[in-house]
Amino acid sequence: MAEHADGWLYSALAPEIQRANTARWRRLTGESGAPGSKPYAQAGYLVLDEDPRSAPRPLPQGWAMGREPLLDLFKTYEAGGVDQLMVNLRLNSRPADEVLAELAEYLLPHFPTPEIHPAARASHLTVRQF
Repeated sequence: MAEHADGWLYSALAPEIQRANTARWRRLTGESGAPGSKPYAQAGYLVLDEDPRSAPRPLPQGWAMGREPLLDLFKTYEAGGVDQLMVNLRLNSRPADEVLAELAEYLLPHFPTPEIHPAARASHLTVRQF
């Protein structure tokens, strides 16, 4: 699978489980950023509470909490080898544009976009709202 896949997309799991998964993936595909390496991505639902300090609570296949613990969690995933995180805002009671604005202001600055090689730019998708 590692030989033929472009990357690995996994569902939301605890950081310690993902750390083991990313380590196994790196053994098969090379270290993140190295020539020939393949990304390890994770996707899940996100319910972002209005209270920025709201403690994490269980959410099947995702995360529910305020932005401060979410930032800590995302940094833990990054340190554990997850290259990309995709969030689905479908379960939020807040408007999606409000949640996206909060994520953009308070979380994204902590995760700068790496430089993309010009030859690879055409293969990157853009985000669209449906």
